[in-house]
Amino acid sequence: MVYDHQFAGLPFDNILEMNESKEVMKTLQQCVHEIISNSFGAAKKKYNQIFKPKNFYFIYQILRDSFKRFEFINPLPVLRRSKNRNGFHFMAIAEMLKAYIKMPFQLLILIVKKVFKKRRATINN
Repeated sequence: MVYDHQFAGLPFDNILEMNESKEVMKTLQQCVHEIISNSFGAAKKKYNQIFKPKNFYFIYQILRDSFKRFEFINPLPVLRRSKNRNGFHFMAIAEMLKAYIKMPFQLLILIVKKVFKKRRATINN
């Protein structure tokens, strides 16, 4: 949330973030106790964890959906904005390559589905 608030220019002083872990419930309980007994600021200093995106699956989804609409150039600005915002990440490149490798197969499936749909409509009429 802080990551998105910073990007949008929104205030984030009242947000405390924690990453998931095996001990998250215990940590959360300790954090709430710290807020009640001391203050939110003290709990934030002690328990706040900085979040950075590690999952770039959204890049694959954007490319896949664009390819289904036969748009091959339109996703490039999205990729550029993602690189500018998040920096270079190997996983982002891997998701992009996955989309381009799967593209011919997905387009073939889409075309076959449309042909069968038209054929079925012709037969039913």
